[in-house]
Amino acid sequence: PRDGAPGREGLMWRRASTRESHGGAWGSPRGRTDDADWQEGDDEPTAARRAAARETHEEAGVVIGHEEFLHLANWTTPEFMPKRFATWFFVAAVGEHADAKADGVESDDLAWWTPTDALAARNRREIDLGPPQFVTLDSLRRFASVADALAVRAAEEAFDFRPRFVNDERGAVCVYHGAPAYAAPERVDGPEPHPRLVMPKRGEWVYVRTQ
Repeated sequence: PRDGAPGREGLMWRRASTRESHGGAWGSPRGRTDDADWQEGDDEPTAARRAAARETHEEAGVVIGHEEFLHLANWTTPEFMPKRFATWFFVAAVGEHADAKADGVESDDLAWWTPTDALAARNRREIDLGPPQFVTLDSLRRFASVADALAVRAAEEAFDFRPRFVNDERGAVCVYHGAPAYAAPERVDGPEPHPRLVMPKRGEWVYVRTQ
């Protein structure tokens, strides 16, 4: 993110529509950890940060040192998916004058969005966001500045999201391990506090937070 004229903005990247997986969806540069991302003595978090820095440069043209990336969360694709991935999410400050540019292969557009504007655009069906991207943006919009966001992220433990979907007449509710509804779907609307993403067939997505 950066502190821009309209407020705190994040650099968002649209996956090329020609890509087989999630073509046209908005998010951030992504990719797998390559052998070159590992150096002697590295642990997995360090290698993942190197991969994040490399992909950000390759796909968005932005140079950020790997040590500047703060671990935000981990997401594992649901059990019913034919292909499953364990994904590391990071956040890092971007210089005000960063020369971001889509690579034309993995990405076909880049834009600076405030989290609030991006979430509203998704709810107006103007852009496509997946549940991980929606929840990530929602978690970042509570901060007044990039410095505030990075300070909190440096102090907090990254959350491990392992989602399951509960379907009912409204649509779908994405719940996470530790929630009562994870093992007992009928408790999705129970009184126990638990984070969940409500995704109705009609109407706006809403992430229900517990803090």
